[in-house]
Amino acid sequence: MELSFPSASEWAALHQSLPAALAEPCYHPAWSEAARQWERALPGPACAIARPSAGQTFLYPFLRHALPFPLSSAHAVPDSPEATEVHLATRPTAAHAATHPVAPQPTNRPAHFTPHDIQSPYGYGGPLFVGDWSADEKIDALQSLARFLREQGAVAEFIRCHTEWCDTDTLAAAGYKVFQVRTNVECDLSKSDFTADWAPSARRNLRKAQSAGLYWRQARNPADIDHFHRLYLSTADRLSMAPHYRFDRAYIDALLTIPGLHLLLVEAPAPPPTTHPAEKRNGPTQPHHPPDPPQAPNARAGPGVLLGGALA
Repeated sequence: MELSFPSASEWAALHQSLPAALAEPCYHPAWSEAARQWERALPGPACAIARPSAGQTFLYPFLRHALPFPLSSAHAVPDSPEATEVHLATRPTAAHAATHPVAPQPTNRPAHFTPHDIQSPYGYGGPLFVGDWSADEKIDALQSLARFLREQGAVAEFIRCHTEWCDTDTLAAAGYKVFQVRTNVECDLSKSDFTADWAPSARRNLRKAQSAGLYWRQARNPADIDHFHRLYLSTADRLSMAPHYRFDRAYIDALLTIPGLHLLLVEAPAPPPTTHPAEKRNGPTQPHHPPDPPQAPNARAGPGVLLGGALA
C-alpha cells in the first residue's frame, strides 16, 4: 500500500476534514510537534497517511527516538511477528500499548540509516482508520508502514492506542504484541445522570465539591495559564512525578493552539477579606460585604482560588 508523508499544513487540513467523532487533538500536527520538542525526538516525517480508495484514510502519527545504546547484533530483532525481545520505550503509557518489532537492515544499510525506535506522541494515538476498511486492508497498511520504518532504521515500535479504537485482533495479525497497561477513568456524558456508574466515594466527593461552591471555567488569558502551570509544577513536586511528566509552559502553550482544545480550571469562590474596618463616607458606618455567590457556580467567569485544571 502506498504511503505519503504530509506537510504540517496538509496534515492540519486532513485533521480538519476528519469526522467530528474522530478529530481527537492527539491526531493534530501541533500535538505531535509539541511532543517532539518536549521529548527531544529526532527530526523527520512525523505522520504517515494512506488513501487507497475514496472514503478511506489511514493516519499514523509517530516520533523517532534515538537509541540509548549502540546497536549491535545482541540488540537486533529477528524479522518475525513472534519476536518481542526489544521494548525500548520506557515512558508511561495510557489505555493500551502495542509493540511491533521491526528488524534493522542487516547489510547494505543506506547512508541515512540511523537506528532508532518509534513511539506515538504522548497521549492517545496509534493507527486511525477512517471509512470502511476490511481487516486485510488494515493489516496491509500496517505492514506497509513497518517496511518503511524498517528501511529508515527503526528497530521497534511502541504505540499508545485510543481506548475505543484499539482493534487488538488486527494489530496482532499485523505483528504487534498488544497488552493493556492502565485502566483509565471513562465517563459516558450522554447519559442523563452520568455519575450513576461512579463509585459511591466519587459521588460523595462530587456532592462535597458542589456544596463547597466549586466551579469550573475556561482559561482566558496568559495569567490563567501561568497560575495553572505553577500549581501543576507544585503538584509534580508534591507527588515526586518523573521529569518527563513535568511539562513546561511552552508545551502547554503549543497544545492550546489546537482548534477545539481548551484549558479548564476548577476554582473555589474567593474568600471574603480577612479584616476590613468599617468605612465612613460622609455618613453612617458601612460594613464591607463579600460579593454574593453566583447562581450557576459551574460556569463562573472567575476569578477564584484555583484548585486544579485539565485540557479538554
